[in-house]
Amino acid sequence: MVLFNKVKLFLIFGLVIFLGFFPHYTKAESKKITACYDGWEPFYYANSEYEAGGVVVTLLHEIARETGYEIQFRLLPFKRCMKQVSQGKIDILMVTGFTTDVLMGRTSLVTWQIGAVVKKDYPKNHITGLSEFKGKKVLQSLDYEYPEKIRNFAPYWKVSKVGYFNGDNPDVVPHAFTMVEKGQVDTFLEDIIFSEKIIKDNNLNLKVLKPAVAFEKNYLAYALGRENLYRKFENALRARAEDGRLDQFYSDILGQSWSDLGNEVDRQTELF
Repeated sequence: MVLFNKVKLFLIFGLVIFLGFFPHYTKAESKKITACYDGWEPFYYANSEYEAGGVVVTLLHEIARETGYEIQFRLLPFKRCMKQVSQGKIDILMVTGFTTDVLMGRTSLVTWQIGAVVKKDYPKNHITGLSEFKGKKVLQSLDYEYPEKIRNFAPYWKVSKVGYFNGDNPDVVPHAFTMVEKGQVDTFLEDIIFSEKIIKDNNLNLKVLKPAVAFEKNYLAYALGRENLYRKFENALRARAEDGRLDQFYSDILGQSWSDLGNEVDRQTELF
């Protein structure tokens, strides 16, 4: 009996050690997930009480409920958000054009349509291309990685870069817009929809020249190791894109459909 008890204790001890080295055999995938964001109205932003809102936030809440997850949102500067997702400390980054050490999504949720913000008395309402501002003072955000088309044009205009509060607080006008209004620069390159909202909400003496001078599709990015979460969310997004629910969802909230805003499914990839 003593020998039996010793053998039994040894086996139990060995099992505990084994499970300690291999926790994934006993621990189910956590259903509590986190998504971080900076601020890009009307897609995602924090209200005056720092609660997450916007069309993408609402969409992810819906998909989380559908797939059995409980999602929480964290407001963080973009670079810090990207770093924490790449380190596995946060599950989802919303949103990015491309980053390394993550699982990149396959259905774009926001297309960055970059327009030229100018003073209201600028003699044109439309832009013919980047060359229109050749030799002029152009403002860009320090926080952005602009598309290659804009980066390649850098030698031909006078680029200034500035950090500015990006609209998470609806009571604050981003500094970059004020610089254009005061004539400190000729134009500021920023998302068209966001810029038009800032101008309208704050009654600024500005306008946005169209069409967009550059585009960049942006996707969700997931932490490595969250392949199951990745498959469930991306399958849900793909299905919504293909049956028209994404178009209707965006139209109901923004007045413009998902595809009209420049989004699409990556057709080079198949559904999981």
